Amino acid sequence: MRIMVVGKSGAGKSVFSTKLGQHLGLPVVHLDKLYFNADWSLAQSKEAFDALVTQKIMEDAWIIDGNYSKTIDLRVSRSEVIVFFDTSFIRSLYFVCKRMLSQGGDASDKHTGMKQRVTWKLIRMMYMYPTDMVMEKLRANKNADLHIVKNHTQAQKLLKALTQ
Repeated sequence: MRIMVVGKSGAGKSVFSTKLGQHLGLPVVHLDKLYFNADWSLAQSKEAFDALVTQKIMEDAWIIDGNYSKTIDLRVSRSEVIVFFDTSFIRSLYFVCKRMLSQGGDASDKHTGMKQRVTWKLIRMMYMYPTDMVMEKLRANKNADLHIVKNHTQAQKLLKALTQ
């Protein structure tokens, strides 16, 4: 099975993907972890990243968590299930801040190993998230099951449905 999980930062993508991967026994690919080091410095060039994502996408089974618009069309075309976390800006910002504060400030996310920090760049990316453009691209794959998640309760219900 090939599952794509997208949505703005703080929406719950990584937590959902990790839990789903554990239940289904599928490898989970966190795109942030491929592209960045734990301190958010670039781990590799954009070209190397694109090649690695393309290689991962061609595998038979995966859960890929993350955005990265340059590879979204290819990920959509190979996905059998697409999960879009369409949470509000305020909700996502709240969870980013809550996660960071609950981990003592600048701590590592337990699902991706990435250091969590709130920056103006992150806030702007969350606020300006291109929901309409992303939805248009996700709907392009008529063969994939598209699930739109607006909150934690819906995420839990979908996790249960996908793992039964």
